[in-house]
Amino acid sequence: MIDIIFFFYVLLCFFVSTRIIGLNDRDQHDADYLRAAMFLTVLADFCMLVWRENTVGLALFIAAQFVHSKRYAKDVKRLAGGGAEMFFLCVFAAILIFAHINKTPARETLAGLYACSLLTSVTLSYIHAAKIPPPNRIMIPLGMTLFLLCDINVGLYNLSSGNNIFRIMIWVFYLPSQALLALSAKDYHFSREA
Repeated sequence: MIDIIFFFYVLLCFFVSTRIIGLNDRDQHDADYLRAAMFLTVLADFCMLVWRENTVGLALFIAAQFVHSKRYAKDVKRLAGGGAEMFFLCVFAAILIFAHINKTPARETLAGLYACSLLTSVTLSYIHAAKIPPPNRIMIPLGMTLFLLCDINVGLYNLSSGNNIFRIMIWVFYLPSQALLALSAKDYHFSREA
């Protein structure tokens, strides 16, 4: 039952990103990427929390992190001339090839790809944050860092065979990460001037 409540919280965060942020977007392109990533996150959470289909949920989380990375990548392209995207595509390809050669199960392969995609989006969020005004500059990397801390606890929970402290910590980090990200595309300076 508690998983259903948490799912509805994430769904609420998605609606906050569409209804509130849609009124005063800081950057329409940025807000569209945020909404797409949050929609994929809702689908992933539905798969994992309601449908109990973790492999599909993990694949959707990879897609969500890819969209988060695209949201932040425009600043990296300026710094690295597009080489950053090629680097991460090569890392993804290497993980897939390694998994195929070693006959790694799909779920473990997806977990490796997810870890790579999450670390990429967290790193890019810090680069992106340097180019935008406060409070967005704090909300984006903080939200992504909390997302990372949540998933570290997911890993620890699975490695510990279900230790409840890790399960609690998953939600301690995940719920505020979604709220911060949902609000991170709002134009707070425009709101004060209006």
